[in-house]
Amino acid sequence: MSSNAPEISSQSLAGAHISTLYDEPIAARACGAVDGKQYLNNEVALEHSLARGVKAIEVDVSLTADNKVVCSYGWFANARKILGLNWDPAQGPMTEAVFLKQKVHGQAPMTFETLYRHMKANPDVWWMLDFGKLGKENATHLATAVVEGLHKDKDLLSRLLIQVRNASMYRGVDRAFHFSHYQIMMWPRERIDGIGRLITYCADYNIEGLAIEASQCTKEIVEMVRKAGLKLQCFALDDAERANELLSYGVNSVCSFELAPSDITPVPDPFADLTEEQRWEHLNKLRSTIGKERLAQRKTAISDEVVVEFDHVYKSYNLYKSDRERLLSLFWSKKKREGITRIDANNDLSFQIRRGEGVAFLGHNGAGKSTALKMITGVLFPNQGTVTVNGEVSALLELRAGFNSNLTGRENIYMRGYAMGLTEEQIKLMEPKVVEFADLGRYIDQPLRNYSSGMKARLGFGFAVSTDPEILVVDEALSVGDKKFKQKCMQRIRQIMADNDVTVLFVTHSSTAAREFCSRGIVLDHGTKMFDGTINEAIAFYEASQGLLAEGAKESVKGEGK
Repeated sequence: MSSNAPEISSQSLAGAHISTLYDEPIAARACGAVDGKQYLNNEVALEHSLARGVKAIEVDVSLTADNKVVCSYGWFANARKILGLNWDPAQGPMTEAVFLKQKVHGQAPMTFETLYRHMKANPDVWWMLDFGKLGKENATHLATAVVEGLHKDKDLLSRLLIQVRNASMYRGVDRAFHFSHYQIMMWPRERIDGIGRLITYCADYNIEGLAIEASQCTKEIVEMVRKAGLKLQCFALDDAERANELLSYGVNSVCSFELAPSDITPVPDPFADLTEEQRWEHLNKLRSTIGKERLAQRKTAISDEVVVEFDHVYKSYNLYKSDRERLLSLFWSKKKREGITRIDANNDLSFQIRRGEGVAFLGHNGAGKSTALKMITGVLFPNQGTVTVNGEVSALLELRAGFNSNLTGRENIYMRGYAMGLTEEQIKLMEPKVVEFADLGRYIDQPLRNYSSGMKARLGFGFAVSTDPEILVVDEALSVGDKKFKQKCMQRIRQIMADNDVTVLFVTHSSTAAREFCSRGIVLDHGTKMFDGTINEAIAFYEASQGLLAEGAKESVKGEGK
């Protein structure tokens, strides 16, 4: 990073890594007001705001009874009163056809198709869709419908910021599709400690900012949000003087019915001289710091429930000089088989791992780490002893394995999903997330035989991280794509690991990665457990004995060759 880059501190305008909606100081709330009428969410208000030079538009979206997206604050009791809707639940469900016959303050509502046309016609405008009036499950269906309604237009989807009410709704939306930008609403009843927990949660996950009612915003809250590497938007504010005051504190955006960009005094951007790559580097460093703090807290949130247990497990392999010898061994007598070289990958291995625990497996190449994890995932089975696993496992091991080269990338998503026992509906919800994360473009509909090894690994990684695992198994071999994609992969792993209920098993040679992600370490040598303790103690043991273990491995190979 260049020398003129701002220091990472509470004075850093958080999240300034790329152009976002927060670069616009004013966002038109519910498309803006017309003649004092608010919450319109219609074409008249939208065109009025665009004419005033507003480059960020907030739109309330809801889901009808027939699963159609409409631009509306909603139709629950309070919303009907606010909007003046002439509809009662006793009259029947609110379908799209019923909604389009309604009048909002005497004006016709806006269809989502109309909004789509305006989005296409205004490529320099940012759009915020507010999902906040829905529950978690409805938000999941709404996210899917929004992606379909925007015709899966990648450029439009990248210019969307999705506002949700809480962490549960965020997970419901993100389960349907990994949108690029999220914002969570902070409620007035939240105390400072509650806001602190929410900020920490947002810093861990793919959430860019927070929104808070202007009357509740204080310098202390602004400081907390900015220090965490997040952005902050204030809403319910139509006073230009107060808006400029909040922006001077470090608030990034004001969501207003009445204000226009001409009402705002520009605030200098300390990141103005940085390139986009430098801004990415700055944000990743800042988020990594917050993530480490969160993972440090996570290490204390471990239950007593055992989810993985190895009980005197043995796993051995026979080594053959050729495939012919391997075939003939099926018919050789026991006496002849005794001459075959036999390798003990795991030797009398016993340990227990509890729910929420992060465990690093350390050891030189060939120590038996991957063999142990493959038995946890069900790829291998022990020759002797028992392996007990309680929970759904997602493995980041052989990312390119299990694909059919004659099928397209999209077809392979379904094939692997069916192999995992997922229903077609579950796979349909997962598909856009995998496609978006893998970022393969038009290749997603090409046969895998046309893919490079890196592209196959990206598809495998995208599938693995789009599930909701109870046990996450991570092999260090995650060389998938360029630097930016690797950062994306590691950030996604951090997001999954930040969930206190997820058990993480991590194979690594890196003491830095082990300390960041794990609280416990198990050192293996020739399949035997040499040490089991805290991560710092395990790393110290491994590094101190590394030379001896490596020398032992050489002697073992020499002995086997005799």
